[in-house]
Amino acid sequence: MNRIKSWFFSHIDDVIIITTLLFVSALEIFLINRKFGVFTGGFGSSIVVDNLGEQLWFVLGYLLAQGLFAILLWSFARFITRRLPRWTTAVIFSLLMLQTTILLLTVKFQLHSYFSDALSFTLVKNLGGGSVVDALLFVFNEVAVGLFVIVIMLLINLLCWRWLKQRLHSGAKRQERGLLLPVVAISASFIVCAFMVPRVAGDTQHGLSKTLAYQTGSVLLNAATDFDADGYGLFHHLYDKAPFDGDSYPYSIALHADNSISIGGFNAKLQLEKLTPLAVNNKFSAAPPHVVVVVIESTRSDVIGKRLHGKPVAPHLEALVQGGSLASPNFSHVGFTTYSLKSLFSGELLPDMLSPSLFDDFKKNGYKIGVFSGQPESFGDISATVRMKQNADIYVDAETLKDKRAFSFAAKGSLLVDEQHLLKAFDSHFSEARQWQQPVFLYFNFQSPHFPYHHPDVALNLIKKPIKRDDISIKNKDLVAETYWNVVAHSDQQLGALVAKLKQLGVWQNTLLFVTSDHGEELYDEGFLGHGHVINYHQNATFLVSNKANSLPPGPVSLSDFRSIVLGLVNGTPQQQVAAPPFMYVGGLARPNQIGLAGQQGTLTTLKFESRMVCFVEQQRCSSYDTLEGDDAHRATLLLQRWASELVQRQQQNSLDIVKR
Repeated sequence: MNRIKSWFFSHIDDVIIITTLLFVSALEIFLINRKFGVFTGGFGSSIVVDNLGEQLWFVLGYLLAQGLFAILLWSFARFITRRLPRWTTAVIFSLLMLQTTILLLTVKFQLHSYFSDALSFTLVKNLGGGSVVDALLFVFNEVAVGLFVIVIMLLINLLCWRWLKQRLHSGAKRQERGLLLPVVAISASFIVCAFMVPRVAGDTQHGLSKTLAYQTGSVLLNAATDFDADGYGLFHHLYDKAPFDGDSYPYSIALHADNSISIGGFNAKLQLEKLTPLAVNNKFSAAPPHVVVVVIESTRSDVIGKRLHGKPVAPHLEALVQGGSLASPNFSHVGFTTYSLKSLFSGELLPDMLSPSLFDDFKKNGYKIGVFSGQPESFGDISATVRMKQNADIYVDAETLKDKRAFSFAAKGSLLVDEQHLLKAFDSHFSEARQWQQPVFLYFNFQSPHFPYHHPDVALNLIKKPIKRDDISIKNKDLVAETYWNVVAHSDQQLGALVAKLKQLGVWQNTLLFVTSDHGEELYDEGFLGHGHVINYHQNATFLVSNKANSLPPGPVSLSDFRSIVLGLVNGTPQQQVAAPPFMYVGGLARPNQIGLAGQQGTLTTLKFESRMVCFVEQQRCSSYDTLEGDDAHRATLLLQRWASELVQRQQQNSLDIVKR
């Protein structure tokens, strides 16, 4: 017993190091398996490290990555304790390793609770409306608590270290151990392993990419080996097989002379689809109707018919459906506000400053235009792209109504003005009959259903108490959903108030009213919160309602179909069907994480490029692309063909550089 005790205390530094490494490694592996099903799988997680070969590669890659991270951290700890006993180095190393790992895991899983497995800088930037500054402000809102804890812990560590240093014998001698050889050996081994894993064990690469040290190392190596600057290196699941050819990379698209398309890595025979360009100049018929467009933020397609505690969530919207028309689902192609609204008014997936716009259409035809928006329409250059402010006679948004903002958040995408203030502004400019003598086009943007789903002006008509922002989590998913539906009911109330005003003014019978949303909202239905990071019905599907009977084509439709639908109705020629099935993507169109295509009878097909998994969402099943047969293979082929055709069309219009973006 004494010999064991003596050995323990003589090797206390080694015990501290090994215990720390075992603890943080076990914690991380437990959490990534619980969150992502790396070893056990789950719905939509068909990539599983489940055979012996994959598991051995996982162990090797994980140990090398952890070892490299540990030895670099040890070098830093030894540097700051170079004149102190070795056990102090072990203590500092242990504190740094524990705190760094726990804090990074906390931030990682906090972000993933909002953004899912599709988390990337592109995704967060999209939430910031394309602005890097707003993207950083948005992320800061979600991880501010974690950053505050980091600062506090660093201060505590500094104070403890000063206290410890004053009480230790600074002249103590200890054995120096060279670290250069271990660093070089482990680094070389890690590089070889990281190079081999995506080539021999793709599922293992997917699993290791969820871990902190391995993911960091592989990302750095991948960036360092992107020799042709095409976005792909040698150390990624989608590694570049032509590292010095910028035109050849994973899933690169080639258009052939016979209009056939080939996609690297896929064996499907594809044909270029003719995507009909929209008309730019549209002259309306005599005596056109007034047109009012209401966009209710983040409102799902299942709002119509939704009941909460026995009460209808959107009775005014349902009343419009009963007397008018409904096209549902109405899909957002990206699930983000900025891109969705640009597409809504232009009719294009990726509009630019030269794209057509409903605001131009109405202005050229003598309409008086009013904009009443609860968000800043400069967010993500929405207004500039569709020339909203340029054409508007009356322009009111969250930047002009600064004193009415519901929150004080710094990010532009978080600015919000309640609908009641918008209706008051509307009364100031359109409350008299003489103001409707010429045709009028009005755009309302109701922002209340935006995250965090409540603000002080929202009445509690369906619930007793809303959830606080800090309490929003998957464990409170029912409360989150109730708070969300209550705020949607608030927006519906204001929609009813707008309809009543139009009737009082005597213009209702000569008004085309359209109500839709920019995208849906997932409320932890499949484990995630928010929108734009996974293609499914909750995040991408919304609705399109018109107050005129038989005025809308049947669903599914896309937000990009809206301009042609409106122009057809204004000219008295209702559109019977949309030109093409709704197409969706996550990330950039040229380099998406995921693509999707909706079909008739509620079908929705998605493909994740990194894993090559094709999901048939309405059936809640996924399969590897390489195993598909029959109708499943046909659905995947149509999806790939549509994506490739969209890209080729963008390239031909010089609006997107396929190779370099």
